Amino acid sequence: MKPKLLVVFSSFILFTSCELMQSLKMSAEVLKKQPACVWENASEANECNVEYWLKFWCEIEDFSCPERKKKIKQLSEQDADVLKKTLLSLGKSTPFQARLRAQGWVESILPKFSPKMRRFILVALYYPSQDLLEMESALVMLGKINDH
Repeated sequence: MKPKLLVVFSSFILFTSCELMQSLKMSAEVLKKQPACVWENASEANECNVEYWLKFWCEIEDFSCPERKKKIKQLSEQDADVLKKTLLSLGKSTPFQARLRAQGWVESILPKFSPKMRRFILVALYYPSQDLLEMESALVMLGKINDH
């Protein structure tokens, strides 16, 4: 009787654990398919979807510096608008002062990003812009030294 009971309980545990494994696997797949949110606290007002921000960044790449300045003046101090201002201020032809101001904007909204997005913003925007600012400062200093 004990061996039969052992076989029945073992079978029951085996089938139950297989069912649990299947549900865990499905839960993991659902989490992977959910889009990453840009912000720590998601809301409709702050455009959570990463794809939206990547498209925005691509669309503004061809704007001239005066066009970018005009768009920046139209934006508010909401988190989403500050991120837009930052992206508008970090174009190729951005003057030193505008780039420096954008670094401050990034620093002000950095804590509001999700952890993964915070890391992305630092690597993709903040550090390269900081490097450019440092190089420009060094060039200005070298120019002043050469003038003397």
